Amino acid sequence: MNKLIIPLLTLVLIGNLYGYSEEFGSIEIQVEDWSGDISNYEGIKVLIYQENKDLFKEIQLQTNPQTISELPLEHNYSFEVIKHDINFRMSNKIFLDSSLEKIDLKIPLEGGIKFNVFHKDGFTPVENAKVTIKSPNGN
Repeated sequence: MNKLIIPLLTLVLIGNLYGYSEEFGSIEIQVEDWSGDISNYEGIKVLIYQENKDLFKEIQLQTNPQTISELPLEHNYSFEVIKHDINFRMSNKIFLDSSLEKIDLKIPLEGGIKFNVFHKDGFTPVENAKVTIKSPNGN
């Protein structure tokens, strides 16, 4: 009887160890402009949120696309892209339920703002006015 209990107890303990191990997957992130062109990865940081609320990882892109590994399976992930200190909260969400998922994150093209500068009367334009806009970090 004792010869049977020890192997049975060993199987139960090993089964519990494997039963509670968390499985991980990866997400391949590709950052694109609205036109569909792949963005230059320099100056791009991606914030990954788990269950749409908790910041899970912050990644400085080294390539584009880039694979983010060791993300727990069976969770929802959402993203925020920061390019040159400008935040772009993405509506893209993904449920990671396999070893590799792919997602494209589209951000607006940089630039495209036109400023008109007027004198105090609100009608007379200021000729050759210089407008400088900086992020909170000075960029």
